Order: sequence, then structure tokens, then C-alpha cells
Amino acid sequence: MSYEVIYANKYDLSELIEDISLEESLEEIAYRASMKLVVTPDMPMITPGQSIRVAGIPFGGNRKENLLHPG
Repeated sequence: MSYEVIYANKYDLSELIEDISLEESLEEIAYRASMKLVVTPDMPMITPGQSIRVAGIPFGGNRKENLLHPG
């Protein structure tokens, strides 16, 4: 898996990700991730206000880093 997605510092959702795209905005100080998840019976309830962290190896890098900080 090229990305690691952690929800609420507790649940690894990486295996449930079907598609992920990361977008940076020049007009805003923001980085946004859009994800398509497979919903399973044991998947935790995702609620507003909980953190989601996306980590991976950035282009040209050689080690895993946080790409989307909890927000």
C-alpha cells in the first residue's frame, strides 16, 4: 500500500481505500485529500471533528512522511 490512512489515531483504514487523491491549493493554505472507501461491517463510524492522518512517500523521497496532517 503506498499510503497509510489513520483515523482518530487509532484505526488503520489503509486496506479500505479504493482511491485517494491529494490536492494542494495555491489560493489557500490547504492540502486536501479525497478518498473512496470500502464500507465494511467492522469499519468505525467516521464523525466530524476526528483526525485523519495520511502518510506516504513523497515524490522524489525515500521515506514515509505525513502528507496530510491531522485535521
